[in-house]
Amino acid sequence: PEPSALLACAVGLTAMLRRRTSRRL
Repeated sequence: PEPSALLACAVGLTAMLRRRTSRRL
């Protein structure tokens, strides 16, 4: 897969985790 796709996936996962963490905190 292209690096851009991997970066997009990583960014999306990080955003979701950040939102969930901020919600918890």
